Amino acid sequence: TLLIRELDPDHFIYAAINLRNYYHEFKEGIDVIGYDNYPVQHYDNLRSIVIAGRQGMQRLFNTRAMWHIPQFFDWTCNGYENESAPTLLQLRHMTYQFIVAGAMGLIYYSYGEMKRTHSKSPIEVEFDKLKIVMNEKSNLV
Repeated sequence: TLLIRELDPDHFIYAAINLRNYYHEFKEGIDVIGYDNYPVQHYDNLRSIVIAGRQGMQRLFNTRAMWHIPQFFDWTCNGYENESAPTLLQLRHMTYQFIVAGAMGLIYYSYGEMKRTHSKSPIEVEFDKLKIVMNEKSNLV
């Protein structure tokens, strides 16, 4: 962070950090933080996204932008045996709850991981779900 600030003081610094309870310790070194509360699966309490997002903003004292990171790929590619790609409904829930929690942007994760799980869940199928949700969101603006 210090080197980036020294070389280019106008360059913003983005970090994806899942340690929301420690955001207050990171906030001086970053401009935008990404909160990655995933994977969301069938057994998860979907309200946890709103709770965690709000906790993160509180620990940042509302001084930084948050670009949340919903996942849209099948976690079996990372060794989680009982996981799956999020359903359209789960993807929709993650997206809207991140927005409700105060997200100022969304970075969907990850096309690269999606390529690894293509044999189980084709990229076209998963990407189509993402496009449906993104079109809904853009129509609300």
